[in-house]
Amino acid sequence: MSNTTLILLIAVQIAALAAIWFVRRRLGRNALIVLAAVFIITGIGMIFLTEFVYSTANTRALDTALNLSRAGRIVSTDFTTGLSGRYDLFLQTDHSPGIAEFGCLTGDAGFEHLCPNGDPELEAAWTVSDRGSGIARGGSDIAGWRARQAALDPAEAAHRRAAYLADMAKVENPSDATPLFHSLGGFDAQGGHTYELALDVRRPAPTLAAAHPRLLVGYSGTQTRGLGLLVIAFCLIGVAGGATMILVVRGRQGRAA
Repeated sequence: MSNTTLILLIAVQIAALAAIWFVRRRLGRNALIVLAAVFIITGIGMIFLTEFVYSTANTRALDTALNLSRAGRIVSTDFTTGLSGRYDLFLQTDHSPGIAEFGCLTGDAGFEHLCPNGDPELEAAWTVSDRGSGIARGGSDIAGWRARQAALDPAEAAHRRAAYLADMAKVENPSDATPLFHSLGGFDAQGGHTYELALDVRRPAPTLAAAHPRLLVGYSGTQTRGLGLLVIAFCLIGVAGGATMILVVRGRQGRAA
């Protein structure tokens, strides 16, 4: 279910309500009650349908622990996608070494000025295959990291680093167990299809290994951005339309009495 599909459903829903409103005097009491029930049930049901379609079981294709304390191939497994669309690969840690240090360890873009000590600890490469044929690959962009660091003005980088660390010292909690995520890339997949994944690391990453890293493969959140608001709008329109029909029925009963 895409945003476009839901927008079309909302348009159909509004058009149907407008049509019912114009012919409401021709509709009998039972017909209005049935239509009211249909709109209310459909509106509320859309919330439950969306929760089911985008449940964790359908959107998370893989969740596996990583042993980053050694080099070589650390993951070789298969997984099945629940939905068609874009999937992202993430490294997640449930023990935070600190946001700045995590960005330096993983080589996240935008953290270059916070990391004066050269290359990130993580240097990973992954391949997704379909029946042995590679269809997507990605991993750490070490060359890009080096180029971005080389382009920094050392004095400006030092000033920004000091300001950032001073701000974080006021708000960052060392005992915070909020997971941290690092994107390793993504690929397009067909729902219900089984793929093979291989993940290699060039060298050990002991600091990250101590933070309990996991590899997640999940449905890209960019594809559902704004979907929640559309679902709520569909539900509210359905419930409001159904309630209006019930009020029309009650109004007729009042006049009849």
